[in-house]
Parts: sequence; structure tokens; C-alpha cells
Amino acid sequence: MKVVLLTTQTHHHAYFTEQVMKSFEWFSVVIENSSIHPPFSTAHAFEYQRDAFEEMELLKNDVKPIESIVKSETFENISDSDAVAHVRELAPDVIVVFGTGKLPSELIQIPRLACLNLHGGDPEHYRGLDSHLWAIYHGEFHRLVTTLHLVEEIFDTGAIVGQKQLVFGRQHRIEHVRSINTQACVDLTVDALKQLKDTGGVVSRPQVQKGRYYSMM
Repeated sequence: MKVVLLTTQTHHHAYFTEQVMKSFEWFSVVIENSSIHPPFSTAHAFEYQRDAFEEMELLKNDVKPIESIVKSETFENISDSDAVAHVRELAPDVIVVFGTGKLPSELIQIPRLACLNLHGGDPEHYRGLDSHLWAIYHGEFHRLVTTLHLVEEIFDTGAIVGQKQLVFGRQHRIEHVRSINTQACVDLTVDALKQLKDTGGVVSRPQVQKGRYYSMM
């Protein structure tokens, strides 16, 4: 079974790639180089603490780019025609999306078995960006979950394949949220890929409501 991961170059995405490869060998990775730049400041000191924590705890101070872990190609935007053509040439059975921009319909339709997206949040209540931060802002800590869902053209609305509650202790701080989320992403992805490999499909349920769409905090 051929799998293509669509992602961006970050500490936690490198960790995710390496961990999933222990259970399932990636066919290829496509890296999106561009990022969203809102017309307002989003920087916060905790982000530097988060990156330092992930470098130490997730990567064990062994920081390396994704392309040194597995075969990969980089494109400015995942929606560009050359990126779509490259993925089509790879002929994947499954596409897994972790952290890229919105996929065009022609890309969603490429995989033979499934196109899956990892969403850091509960899409039935928090769609879009910074979902965990918005759940914390609203005091809805029970919404701190990670979701694996099928990709549809409308952002974060596809049928849910798996969902995992994030568990926090008194020792955890806000800079730890993304690491805990990433481990949940690894677990959900490995389970889904094993199911796809064994049965050729995944069990899913439709979302019962369309969550509010949030922008960057």
C-alpha cells in the first residue's frame, strides 16, 4: 500500500514522520513551504518555549529535516499544479494530511483508498486554525481532542475516522499541548493505516454538526 504524507517542515511533523515509519513505511512525503500570514500579530512567547520543549523531548536534541528521514519533495504551495501533478505521479493508495493548507478537489480525489486529515481539535465545534487554543480560550477543556477525518472540499467537515482525548496532568503547561497532540496523531494514523492495509477501508461516522470556523489566534 502506497502512502503519501502532505505536511510542513516543523519539529513535531518530523517527529510524526519518524514515529509512524516505525510501524508503517511511508511511500513518500510532500512538504509545503508556504504558510499563512494574517494581517495581525500572532506571535507569543510560549511558542519559543514550545519549540524548545519539542526539540528536547520529542526529538531528543536530534533535530533533522524531514527529507533526511524519508524520500520527499518540497513545493511552495500544496495546491500548485506541479505539486498536484507530483502526487498524481506517485499514485498513492492513501494520502495523510498533517498541517498543510486547504487541498484542491483534484488532489483529494487522487488516492485510491482514502484521503485523511489530522485536525488538532474537535471539528464538530472548532474547525480551522488554532483549535486547541480556542477551546482553552472558551474554557472547553473537554474539547481538547485530536481528530482523524476524511477530507472533503469544505474545511474539516469530513466523516470522522478516529478521535482521541488529550490527557493532561498538573505538570503540563500550554507549551506541551502540541507535543501531546502529536503523539495522539501518531496513534490515530497508525491505527487507520493498519485498518486500510488489512481491509482496504476505514470505519467512519459522519459529523453530526458543522463546527464554527476559527482563524489564527
